[in-house]
Amino acid sequence: LGIPCSDGLPMLVAQAKAAEEHFFEKSIPDSENERILAHLRRECTNIVLIGMPGCGKSTLGRRLAGALHRSFVDADTYLEEKEGKSIPELFAVSEDCFRDAEERTIEALAKRESLVIATGGGVVKRAVNIERLKKTGTIYFIDRRPEDIAGDVEVSTRPLLAEGSAKVYTLYHERIALYRKAADEIVVNEGSLESVLKKLLAEVTDGERPLLV
Repeated sequence: LGIPCSDGLPMLVAQAKAAEEHFFEKSIPDSENERILAHLRRECTNIVLIGMPGCGKSTLGRRLAGALHRSFVDADTYLEEKEGKSIPELFAVSEDCFRDAEERTIEALAKRESLVIATGGGVVKRAVNIERLKKTGTIYFIDRRPEDIAGDVEVSTRPLLAEGSAKVYTLYHERIALYRKAADEIVVNEGSLESVLKKLLAEVTDGERPLLV
């Protein structure tokens, strides 16, 4: 409705600071309220990885979740478990059948907090998915060159790549504008896994210092 509002978290943080000052007989700068509040907001926000099939979303997502002590969800795996059908089975009906299931999956995951989510490559094809993900998450586009993806992606397990690795280039050029539009941040996947993970972790934490006062 456009009415300025706030939840109760700022008040709880201010109360906690006041309590610590009282019980430990020490003074804490008021600036700590905003720093701690920002940290807590960040902790509750989902980390959402988007990008092409084979760009490294799942591998990076699992490693990132481990480093941040968060739960990791592969949206495609979640979809298959909840729908009771494999992705190839859904595609065998139609792509729209799969996209409908994907939309239900994103709606469910976007209602949760503090997750690292690796989405399917085509999640950007429906704007409603991005709208929902942005309400509770920050979106990171893992941008990997199509020639690198084509060199090692397993096309047999990906329905949209059934035509062969050349399809990677077609999908990349069809979707690149959607990925960039959806992304809050872009992380280029080139070099070693460790170096890319380091870049992603730096983007996610934004150089934040530890929470301890």
